Amino acid sequence: MSEINSKLINTEYGSLHYYRTTNRSSSKNFDILFLHGIGEDKDWFLEQYGSYSLDKYSWIVPDYIGHGRSAKPRDSKAYTMHQQAKSIHHLLKEEHVKSIIILAHSMGGPISISLIEALKQENKVEILGLFYLEGNLDENDTFFSSKVSQTPLEEFEQTFEPWTKHVTPFPIWASSIDLVEVSKTNQLLPRLQKHLKFHSYFVFGEKNKGRFSSEKLVQNLGLEVKFIPDSEHFMYKENPTLFWKYVCDKISEITL
Repeated sequence: MSEINSKLINTEYGSLHYYRTTNRSSSKNFDILFLHGIGEDKDWFLEQYGSYSLDKYSWIVPDYIGHGRSAKPRDSKAYTMHQQAKSIHHLLKEEHVKSIIILAHSMGGPISISLIEALKQENKVEILGLFYLEGNLDENDTFFSSKVSQTPLEEFEQTFEPWTKHVTPFPIWASSIDLVEVSKTNQLLPRLQKHLKFHSYFVFGEKNKGRFSSEKLVQNLGLEVKFIPDSEHFMYKENPTLFWKYVCDKISEITL
């Protein structure tokens, strides 16, 4: 098993922390990037890395700005989907990534779209595949963030109850506002479609079947939709065995 390295880089909004592993035993030289959801962090990786054959890949698993152990500036501009993608793009450059598979969960979906656009424009990193894990595609997907964005900041900070010790209210509030705005445009899927020259998979928890309008949107385009049994939004935590079996099987197909 390759060692998990805890690293950080400096961005215009402060330090960005991430986990990095390198496994070059495979003939295919690629990295897997995991983009987490709002209010989440990278710590799931420590628990699952050695348990679900994840150690056979090279990984980059960051905490966004405002999340986990990364900097938490009190500046709304730091928490736009575009700015988060910009910071991750900088990270990929620092790590000299040449080929990548992206796993994007929830808010990570819109961030991945901005990142893909930047990577395609620069044309220095080959995107092999994308797993869109209940990522936002329109306003109907913004269940949590819509409620947060409609709450005045002062009220939200007074009533906020953190679910981990690393979660603070301002990044959640500011992220929610931009996430709702970009979802309202109805341009997320068209933006992604422009670049779908690589393998793409849209994954949902089976218990959420029919809940997200994005499910119907991608089905109407003939794109692959997968439901992970016995799971809801956090399928990689709620049913990691079947989730990682599906993902690893698809990665094997992608990298044949």
